[in-house]
Amino acid sequence: MTLEPAPCDLLVKGDLILTLDAQDRVISSGAVAVADRAIVDIGPADELHTRWAPAEMIDGTGRIVMPGLVNVHNHTPLMVTRGMIEDIGFAPMYTPGIPQGHWLTEDDAFALSSLGMYELLRAGCTTVVDYYRHPGACARAAADLGLRAVVAGRVHDAEPAALTTGRYEYSRAVGEASLRENAELIERWNGHDGGRIRCDWAPHAPDTCSDDLLREVSRLAERHGGNIHTHLCQLPLEVETVVARSGLTPPQLLDKLGLLNERLIAAHCIHMEPADIELCGRAGITVAHAPIGNAKGGRIAPIIELREAGARIALCTDTSSGDLIESCAGPSPCSASIARAAYSTRALCWTGAHEREPGRSGSETWWARWRSASVPT
Repeated sequence: MTLEPAPCDLLVKGDLILTLDAQDRVISSGAVAVADRAIVDIGPADELHTRWAPAEMIDGTGRIVMPGLVNVHNHTPLMVTRGMIEDIGFAPMYTPGIPQGHWLTEDDAFALSSLGMYELLRAGCTTVVDYYRHPGACARAAADLGLRAVVAGRVHDAEPAALTTGRYEYSRAVGEASLRENAELIERWNGHDGGRIRCDWAPHAPDTCSDDLLREVSRLAERHGGNIHTHLCQLPLEVETVVARSGLTPPQLLDKLGLLNERLIAAHCIHMEPADIELCGRAGITVAHAPIGNAKGGRIAPIIELREAGARIALCTDTSSGDLIESCAGPSPCSASIARAAYSTRALCWTGAHEREPGRSGSETWWARWRSASVPT
């Protein structure tokens, strides 16, 4: 007796199916069946055709079907700086003449974030860790466009205007406003659409947050759960400022305040002494590695040493949004940046760039080139 094919919502065919499962299976001329927003079958296409009757089919002939990519550190509203910061070698928040977060309105942030999220999806990135001013606009953009996102505010108490001139002026009012913005984000958006949108706390950096503000974020994050997102040892100025202010290196300060642990996703991690590398490794942090962004400033993160010390390594585009692979290893911009920084190819070693968020379960979001089908667990 021949069984009738079971109904499913979607069947995605491809010349190669990269499962990235425990056996790392690669299936030639394969297919993926989706029903009720979950993957229900993977295997040779001819077999799945006999088992499933899809309502919709994506023909991926000549293409690869694989888990969606994860961008673990990004700021979609900074699309506004595209073409302005590629060769300055300095972070936008510290740079005069560059559009700043406090200049943007909520509508500005939503439009820019929508553009950034769209570019991420077009390039196969289905999950993004995104944080900036007006984080509610970032969450709304991700919700509207169908991405899975972990969104946070930009918590700091350093006056942004003073920072662009090299001065650190800590303001309680600025800090309280940024805390309130992040708290309102969590209350409104955390868990949206069955958990597709999650929200966390994000102190901008150890130098732009006073010790008291970092201590408060540590308390709030402990109560909230989830991950914590920050920039760490991005610039020599950051390290010098924190050491002068607190008598500790940035990793030592975060460790003292309870923020350096397996829940921390720290971007860059460039200017670290061996003791800092060992400290971060023992803590089990996740390093958000931006190889091309770092190299544009003539900097190289000690990524191999961090990994060998015990840190987890994942990839990000930082302010670039767009194509995660091109931003990390694209032929044209990459060549100039790598030459400039004498970048070692060993530093391209990484893990966890597919749809698997650090510290959380793997997603079941798959994509065919130029078209994504988001199917959250």
